[in-house]
Amino acid sequence: MRLASSTRGLTLFIGGAISLLACASLAYPHPYPHPYPHPQAEPDSQRILKEARSAQRRFESERRLHLPFGWARSGNCDERIGRLCMWHDDDDEPPDQHLADIEEDEKIVKARGRLIGHLERAAASLPGDRWIAGQRVRYLVEDGRFGEAYAVALRCRPAGHWWCTALAGYALHAGGEFEAAEGAFANALAAMSMPQRCSWTDLSLFLKGELRDKYRNTPCEQRDSLERRFWWLADPLYLHPANDRLTEHLARRVQVALQERSDSPFAIAWGSDLAEVVLRYGWPTRWEKAYRRSAQAIPHRAIIGHHPDDGRRFLPPAAFVEDPASIQPEDWPLADPRPRTEYAPAYASFETLDHQLALFKRGDSTIVVTAFDIDRDSLWSEGPVEAGVILAADEREAPAIARDVTEDVRGVFGVKIAGRPTLLSLELHSGEGARAARARYGIRPRTPPRIVLSVSDLLLLLDSDSLPSTLSEALPLARGSARVKSGERIGLYWELYGVSSRGETLVMSLTVTKKGKSWFKKLAQTIGVASSDRPMSLNWEEQVPGGLRESRRALALELPEMSKGTYILRLQVNAYGREPVVASRELIVKD
Repeated sequence: MRLASSTRGLTLFIGGAISLLACASLAYPHPYPHPYPHPQAEPDSQRILKEARSAQRRFESERRLHLPFGWARSGNCDERIGRLCMWHDDDDEPPDQHLADIEEDEKIVKARGRLIGHLERAAASLPGDRWIAGQRVRYLVEDGRFGEAYAVALRCRPAGHWWCTALAGYALHAGGEFEAAEGAFANALAAMSMPQRCSWTDLSLFLKGELRDKYRNTPCEQRDSLERRFWWLADPLYLHPANDRLTEHLARRVQVALQERSDSPFAIAWGSDLAEVVLRYGWPTRWEKAYRRSAQAIPHRAIIGHHPDDGRRFLPPAAFVEDPASIQPEDWPLADPRPRTEYAPAYASFETLDHQLALFKRGDSTIVVTAFDIDRDSLWSEGPVEAGVILAADEREAPAIARDVTEDVRGVFGVKIAGRPTLLSLELHSGEGARAARARYGIRPRTPPRIVLSVSDLLLLLDSDSLPSTLSEALPLARGSARVKSGERIGLYWELYGVSSRGETLVMSLTVTKKGKSWFKKLAQTIGVASSDRPMSLNWEEQVPGGLRESRRALALELPEMSKGTYILRLQVNAYGREPVVASRELIVKD
């Protein structure tokens, strides 16, 4: 078995030779009754069903005959699953691999139309056959005829059977009707037997370590709380009412069931390895025959399956499912070069949202300030953009939400929440531009006693003729990120809490230091043979009058000339007889 390759995205190669690796054991076994068991039908019914199955096999054979050729990549697999060799494409693939992007051959389109017609006639004779109903929905969806697929699912018999309801959810999800699909899948799960439902909702494939062991050792009927938490975290956009990552998973379950007793473009027997690939990455969106590089490269019958190039890792890191507030931005990259599972929503291409976050204490509560600014990105200029920040401690709590629709794609949100660990999700979605961006991670507000001196986060501001004296005045000036230019003039806003009611003198120190110095450079600076990476240092005193418990400060700051890189802006506040307090923020200097 060899590797094949494509232009971009996740690619899967299956060689047609007999000497393939044995099937790998799947973490999601299917030991329960199939949705369409072998029929006990009259001879005519058996003939009609046999002819329908033959028609389906002929179509897949004709599909393979007319697939375009693509290049096969040599080298080791990125991952091997049973008989399958998978890899995630690199940016340095040969340019002629754009052959993979050509439209589907017209002969395949016509052959699929003939198959759909054959299945329709078979359904008229056998209206209660669930295999025929499933294949009709499958190929109508593949043909982009989502409304017709949904109508077929509604006519599936017996009405109310979980398989028919799941087919309706599958068609609705494929057509982008996620809220309706979520309801259909919920009804399908409710109609299943407990063993079947446990099989479909099992998360073992996506968990790791102790959490997976704990989950597997928990009886199925007691797993609901963890499963709800998992899918709550996996929801791509909280701005939308439905969870399309959950409906995508259940649609993949339907796809697995549809493939189990039918032919596929891969031309190999269905097995647990193919089922695992579908559950982790979905069904391929286009196909190729592997182009032979050399006489010993790969078999003639090799098939390449391509997944979308903009797939994202929406499933949460398993280590943080039990404590969402502990998730940090770097723990959950949407674009993972080696994802264990991914999903590419049809409604938008996702990216990580650059932004600024700052927390400000208000008694036992906290004001969460988030700001973003991507108006220099022309790809976001296509129509209005829905923006929002959603904050909740867990999936059981009604979230705090601030949302807006903006034309210039710049905004600031200030939301008051209880001072406790919380999951934050800052989200943008452009329906016309088919783009989305988000930042999702945990925050842990600090609520020290009122008598203890403490300082808020530093809020970076745009340059302004006047400095704000309150947070409400500072919010419209908040910068959308920590990116600055060398020598730029910026503003800072912060708050001090726990100031002595009798008044006191505070000594302020503000420094900018380059981040990530090597030990060699530190040594060179120590002995005086290299310049310092601290381009700015300011010190001053302030007298805080009595009667105040809080003090608000704003400062205009002209940055020095700095080379490209990341710097730490650090504020230290000292008061006589008190522990010093520190607030810091990264500054990213662009080219």
